[in-house]
Amino acid sequence: MKIVLILLLLLLAPRIAMAEEIIRIWLTHKANDPSKIVVNWMAKESGNSVVQFGLTAEFSDTVRIHEKTTLHHVEIPLKHQDTTYHYLVSTEDHHSAIAPPVQQIISLLKQ
Repeated sequence: MKIVLILLLLLLAPRIAMAEEIIRIWLTHKANDPSKIVVNWMAKESGNSVVQFGLTAEFSDTVRIHEKTTLHHVEIPLKHQDTTYHYLVSTEDHHSAIAPPVQQIISLLKQ
């Protein structure tokens, strides 16, 4: 049992360490257009911006912006309304844990 726990920790430790480099994630809109949303985040180190997203955690779409920065803003299209989107942000080798579904956060913004 100890060997299984040690192996599990060895597999998860790099992923946890990478997730810590993303400091904060929030959502905004550039315009009053519900078919698009901007995913924003801060990272400790500068790098290119990547958002993977989709209707499932398998992420069917990706938007990349090649600009070295620590403050990231990536607009993603929301092709389907009244549904849940899953997303993951990354900067170079650092990425977030799978974020809460976009639709839940959009609902909070409308209140």
